[in-house]
Amino acid sequence: MSQVSICIPAYKDVEGIRRLLGSIYDSEYTDFEVILSDDTPGREISDLLEDFELPIRYVHNKKPLGPAKNWNQAISMAKSPYVKIMHQDDWFTHSLCLGRFVEMLDENRDVDLAFSGTRQVSINKNDPEDLSDFYDRAISPVQRTLIQQDYRNLFLGGFIGSPSAVIFRQTDARFDEKLRWLIDSDFYMQVLSEGSGFVNDRSPLVCIGVSNTQLSHTLAQDKDINIYEHRYLFKKYKLDKTQEYRDKLIDVCVSYNGKYSDISDLGITKEEYKSVYRIHAKRQRKFIKQLILRKLHLSE
Repeated sequence: MSQVSICIPAYKDVEGIRRLLGSIYDSEYTDFEVILSDDTPGREISDLLEDFELPIRYVHNKKPLGPAKNWNQAISMAKSPYVKIMHQDDWFTHSLCLGRFVEMLDENRDVDLAFSGTRQVSINKNDPEDLSDFYDRAISPVQRTLIQQDYRNLFLGGFIGSPSAVIFRQTDARFDEKLRWLIDSDFYMQVLSEGSGFVNDRSPLVCIGVSNTQLSHTLAQDKDINIYEHRYLFKKYKLDKTQEYRDKLIDVCVSYNGKYSDISDLGITKEEYKSVYRIHAKRQRKFIKQLILRKLHLSE
């Protein structure tokens, strides 16, 4: 049995899958299996696999499962002690990265979750080989301390990042199929709620392919999804007793032009809502003033 299962939920992105499999093929660490769960209607992904000599277990879903179910099917097929999910538009930064992920769990037997920094790479659909536009990001010391203090602080922000930046031990946790935008934070909260800690490496061990056509880009701007999913996690993890979480829920509601009635049934008071709303209004007035000054080519 291999030490790590690399789980790839696929849907149509042939160039992305090719780039990802190439980075796996180049890995110096070789004790792995690849699981590819394919929602693509045609054969383009299965045909691509013939170009790679890799230990791949492939399943073609006759009826597309959709993102969350496809992710869950892939990790449910994993047989290795460690599970490494990789999205199709992401890839390992260099040949030592997979080994470093495994090393983090090997060296920290008391943790179930490990994650790395990421390299955010702009994907040019007209020239997919041009990967020159990127920047690196990693969790800050303050954010790391917040999660160490209480895993529920992930409600305050997506500090860990994409599932592609994570490796975890076999677990009964699964991606919540009621979620789309906060689905990754919820999964990490599930794993960490079992009582184990985490370890991280700030190095960008994975590249995250970024484009404005991605589903994540759309979800980030969707009012209804953001308010619904923050409400959902607020209730799921019983966050109503902590003021920081209450303020975060209000902040999301106000930021997406929601109404007090969108969250009033969760025990949020009008006084709390108005307090956060006033802060937003002050910021908005300052922003508009600065915008007008720039338009007029003036300065304060």
